Amino acid sequence: MRTRSLLAKVTLGYLVCIALAIVGSTSVYRALNQSQAAEAQLATVGKFVSAGGRLSGAVLDAATGERGFAVTGAPASLDLYTAGVGSYDAAVADLRPLLWSPEQRAQLARMQVLFSQWQTQVAGPEIAARRAAPAGLATATQTAYATVLGLRKVAAEDAAAPSPSTLQSWAIEVEALRQQLTAVTTLEPSPQGLAALQQAFALVAEAEQLGPGAPGRLVAIADRLDGILSARVKVSAANESQLQQLLGPSTTRSSIDQVRSMTEAFDALGQTRLSQELSLSGSAVYQAKLVAVVAPIVLILLLVFALILSRRLVASVREVSEASSALAAGDFTRRVRTRGDDEVAVMARAYNAMADRVRAQTDEAARLRQMSDLLQSSLSLGEATEIIGRIAAQLFPDRVGGVYLITASRDQLERVTAWGADAPGLVPAAFAPDACWALRRGRAHRSDEARCRHLPDPPSGASLCVPLVAQGDAIGVLLIAAPPASAAPTLSARDIELATTVAGQIGLALGNLRLRETLRGQSIRDALTGLYNRRYLEETLPRELQRSARTGQPLSVIMFDIDLFKRFNDTFGHDAGDLMLREVGTLLRTQLRAEDVACRYGGEEFVVILAGAPLETALERARTLSEAMRHTALRDRGQPLGAVTLSAGVAAFPAHGDTGDALLRSADAALYHAKQNGRDRVEVAAAA
Repeated sequence: MRTRSLLAKVTLGYLVCIALAIVGSTSVYRALNQSQAAEAQLATVGKFVSAGGRLSGAVLDAATGERGFAVTGAPASLDLYTAGVGSYDAAVADLRPLLWSPEQRAQLARMQVLFSQWQTQVAGPEIAARRAAPAGLATATQTAYATVLGLRKVAAEDAAAPSPSTLQSWAIEVEALRQQLTAVTTLEPSPQGLAALQQAFALVAEAEQLGPGAPGRLVAIADRLDGILSARVKVSAANESQLQQLLGPSTTRSSIDQVRSMTEAFDALGQTRLSQELSLSGSAVYQAKLVAVVAPIVLILLLVFALILSRRLVASVREVSEASSALAAGDFTRRVRTRGDDEVAVMARAYNAMADRVRAQTDEAARLRQMSDLLQSSLSLGEATEIIGRIAAQLFPDRVGGVYLITASRDQLERVTAWGADAPGLVPAAFAPDACWALRRGRAHRSDEARCRHLPDPPSGASLCVPLVAQGDAIGVLLIAAPPASAAPTLSARDIELATTVAGQIGLALGNLRLRETLRGQSIRDALTGLYNRRYLEETLPRELQRSARTGQPLSVIMFDIDLFKRFNDTFGHDAGDLMLREVGTLLRTQLRAEDVACRYGGEEFVVILAGAPLETALERARTLSEAMRHTALRDRGQPLGAVTLSAGVAAFPAHGDTGDALLRSADAALYHAKQNGRDRVEVAAAA
């Protein structure tokens, strides 16, 4: 990696400061110019926004006033319409010189055409129609006409001799008609209608003067009133119908909606332009302030840059020096911060890498010592392989691996432990010795030299096989492999060195462990029969008795003796006697449970410990073994040796003894009785 020297950094720093000063001065000048231009533009845009707002309000007032007068006939609405039209013309005149594009001017011209079209085709006809049909005129006329019909009915009833009720109804109807005609007169807009209503008033006055005394004349008056008001009803209905048609849906009315949309667009355009200009102006002011603040800071930085750089250099060198002293004192956790890529940073990274290697080597050495101590203290192969798998996973965290041991038949290597997430695919369960180059060559072998046949084909990554050697003999193989997804797909020289060291410790420890297991087996096994010996019996029986006493489980003991063994030995020779003893051992190993303990007590005597078996079960087991032995045919070099019988004594804990010696004495006494009672039988011990 290319590094940048300290001198280059200092020079670059000065150049950057000078460049910043030039850029700052230029920025101040540009900001001042932009601020002045923004102020002028803001004034123009403010006028545009004001004119646009007045234009939008004028259109809204004109449309609202016209519609209100058309619906209600209120004079205030008509005044609002008139004022809105006047404001519209003034706003258009103010807005026209402020437009800055041909598209906007074309839009304003289009809006004026639509507004004029609305005035001519919608507002004018609707206002005229409302003036011809004032609000409430049709209803008032209908009411008066209904009263005339009622008056006519009253005049026609009992015309010859009117009753008091008829006279009273007539007076009420005439008075009501007068009031209703007054209401209609106040609403009637046309001179013809007012003249007709004056005739109706004259007829009402005549009806009041006649009274009910002239029924024929009253009927004639009612007929004339009917004609006058029915005509006014038709006129009012026609005017109202025309007004409703004008107030209904109209394609021409949409022009005012378009005008309003255009005014809103002008208003929105002004607001947007105002926001933009305000933003530009604020940006220019902010830039000017920022440059005014930054420029002195840049000059100050220019003066103190050298001091800061020198202090940082001194601090970095001091930090590396202190970390080196700590490493020499045994502190492997201290690291140096790395900043940049100059000479000091390169030195700091080199120190950190060295400290990491030293710490890794120290950790590896500690784990190797730990593994060696634990392996030397292991009592079984299972304990040892569990320790190897756990510590090997720590020594090779980014690798998978396994340990293989050669079987007793030396025709196969079986895996005794494995580690790593991908171990099942890269570490097989077993393979033949000739499939591994490390065993064939007698030294560590990498897969890139020649692929071992026990590895996947095609290979998924680099691997290493190291033979495990004990007392000069190969006893197994250590396999280390890089998984496919590993960040380090190849094996380094350090991996190979560490694997070789680990293999040496594992081979030595497992060889010693196998030797100890062989010696221990020889110390507790009878070499002739393969059964446990008397020493193992004396160690095991007290322990089983304690377990039975603690758990409350039964325990029984069977003591066997080969009948007439001395005569058999004298007759057929010692080789035949050894053959018989081996046959008894084979019988006991095959007929008993895995948890039962069969021992050669001495000479031709055997003892079987049946943990968890009551007296009845032990008695049945003893008879089964005696029967099986009785039917066993022995032959020595082709010569039949005759039948062999067993005598047995059975004792149970705690009925026949609560200690090992007492229990064996009871079983021996029962065996003696079996001998005394004719041999080839099973006797139960007497109660203690």
